[in-house]
Amino acid sequence: MVNRWGCLPINRQDTSQAIRDLTRVKETIDHGTSVIILPEGHRTLTGEIDQFKKGPFHLALATEATILPFGMKGLYYFKSKNSWQLNPTSVTWVFGKPIPFSEYRNLSVEQLRDLVRETVVSLKDGIKD
Repeated sequence: MVNRWGCLPINRQDTSQAIRDLTRVKETIDHGTSVIILPEGHRTLTGEIDQFKKGPFHLALATEATILPFGMKGLYYFKSKNSWQLNPTSVTWVFGKPIPFSEYRNLSVEQLRDLVRETVVSLKDGIKD
């Protein structure tokens, strides 16, 4: 189900449903549409980057997609997950170097996940306050 924002949510409570959800995302990519995936699987409770789920990296390997890592800083302060209050602040995005399939084709899902997470953390940490 695509929601009104155009998001394709992944059901993290039911593994078989999550696989079906990821199959829908794969079909979207196979039809030429780029997607943004937030690989933590949820909004941060602390403002820090959590561990990444493996699903997005199974998807990357299956679609041979180019990965464009990005880091964000400030979104947590704008609206934390446990609050309805919006706080005016700057949100900064920084994009890393694209990672083509040819550079990760021989990595395991776990190695790819860890590579991308390290890249995202370094991008976020490089953003000045």
